[in-house]
Amino acid sequence: MCSIPRPRRRTTRLWALLAALTALLIAAPAAAAGPFDTRLAIDLVPGPSGSEPEGFASYGGQLYFGATDGVLGTELWRTDGITATLVKDINPGAAASTPYLAGTQAAAFDGFLYFSAFDGAGGRELWRTDGTTTERVHDVVPGVGSASPEWLTVAGGQLYFRAFHPDYGSELYRTDGRTLTRFEIRPGRADGYPSSLVAFGEAVYFSANEGVTGREVWRVRRGLLQQVADIEPGAREGEPQSFEPLGGHLYFTASTSATGRELFRTDGTTTQLVRDIRPGAVGSEPYSYTAFAGRLWFHANDGVRGDELWRTDGTTTALAHDIAPGAAGSEPSDFTVAGGRLYMTADDAVHGDEPWSTDGVTTALAADVNPGARGSSPDDLTAVGERLFLLAEDGTHGEEPWIVDGSSAALAADVLAGFQGSDPSDPAALGDGLVFSANDGVHGRELWRSAPAAPPVSPPPPSPGPAPAPAPRPGVARDRAVRVTLAGRRLALSRRWTVRLRVACPAAEATGPCRGTVSLRTRGRVRHRGKRRVVTLTSARFAVPAGRSALVTLTLPRSSRALARRSAAARRVSAVAVVRDGAGNRATVTRPLTLTLPRAGRAGRGR
Repeated sequence: MCSIPRPRRRTTRLWALLAALTALLIAAPAAAAGPFDTRLAIDLVPGPSGSEPEGFASYGGQLYFGATDGVLGTELWRTDGITATLVKDINPGAAASTPYLAGTQAAAFDGFLYFSAFDGAGGRELWRTDGTTTERVHDVVPGVGSASPEWLTVAGGQLYFRAFHPDYGSELYRTDGRTLTRFEIRPGRADGYPSSLVAFGEAVYFSANEGVTGREVWRVRRGLLQQVADIEPGAREGEPQSFEPLGGHLYFTASTSATGRELFRTDGTTTQLVRDIRPGAVGSEPYSYTAFAGRLWFHANDGVRGDELWRTDGTTTALAHDIAPGAAGSEPSDFTVAGGRLYMTADDAVHGDEPWSTDGVTTALAADVNPGARGSSPDDLTAVGERLFLLAEDGTHGEEPWIVDGSSAALAADVLAGFQGSDPSDPAALGDGLVFSANDGVHGRELWRSAPAAPPVSPPPPSPGPAPAPAPRPGVARDRAVRVTLAGRRLALSRRWTVRLRVACPAAEATGPCRGTVSLRTRGRVRHRGKRRVVTLTSARFAVPAGRSALVTLTLPRSSRALARRSAAARRVSAVAVVRDGAGNRATVTRPLTLTLPRAGRAGRGR
């Protein structure tokens, strides 16, 4: 008889433990390599009201932005991430100049940062600053009228922009900082309305309508205004959009009656269809062009796979990855290059809307910030060195800043502890980190900074006692708080597409009532009118006496009803209350909510 030895139970348990630990390490997302330190950078308005910083533009190693210090209105400031300096009180006193600095509303040119602002006397016009001298450059509309310059673009050693004049409509202008030139695309008071300005070669390209051929591709090259191509001959327009250069060509989206909206390109001489991705008159609607790894990446719908990730080198145009197999599509968007990878947001129908990335060959989920099918609705993807910064909601902390490093993600900071979230916005790179605005529930909406953590240092010796509180600045009261409370977690839409939100004004409010507006906006970007965007569904005014609460009725307009009916993501909203009191204090309060649709058969589609 042969005896079989019993297995050693201790060894078996050890191997089982090691296997479990290995599986846990593989499954658990690692913290992003190298710690990041995220903290309040500058408290311009001490107390809960906040300075409401917005619209960051990079110039001279600093960020310029609009904010209020509680005494002046929204004016031009700058920061190095450590201190903030008032650049100029353009509209003196408590009135605001509200400088526009985000995206194509500002441009660095010839030693200055150009932007638009309102000085209270000359309307909204073109301004510039070098950090020391801040001045109006041109008064396009003399007197109190506003030119409202937009699409500031540097091309061929000149600054181009669109501006309005009551005698000429919205047309193209050019300046060298001294002389102003107007290009009258459409003679008379009708608008040529140039849009999507982009520098290509020594020219500026854009779309415009001269009133005969419709909206087509135009350029100014060596001072000469020219139509580059009439893509859809006749009065029907090609509607070119989303210009992006790659190699010796400028790629864009345009429409013909035969192809629908498809991918085109021009070298300035020849303009051609790159590929009819969705054959027929419907069109694939390609957008979000981003150059990466020698190709142009974008999303498009071929009519079979839904809206998915595509790429082209100008010769071969092909599907890069079918992230959500089937006809629904993953709707990739917010393309951002960081650390040798192209990041985007996409919904694979398993993880919900989450960050994805590709190295040009392999496309994969970058991080599952909110495990499950709901997704984290990532937004405002921003490159920070080799890493990616984004705003997302993990189901526990509300919307907060996150850092993604390759295939791992880490919460940068729980700015407002709890499930509500700090509603961060406007991230902008600065040095080896970035700044953004957020509301921690204590300081109001202020400037925050996220940067690689400094090495530890020895603690200072104990303080002999508490330092005296700093004296308030002249003209600024010590107590400048106002706040309201928004109640509820879930709001039911009535058959008339209305909801009622309870707003409470605290009894401690000395200069009530609490007045303001409350709006419902989607927590993440949703597809609406051809683009992915944060959508404000509805808004209403309120006035609540101190120590009381009131139900505010909000009604969804038709466009919002259709969106809420179609998209579950659009029903996950933030209630945003902008409140003020009799003393002039201001605050922004947010609360995440979920809308539920009216009962089937009761909500009229036409209502």
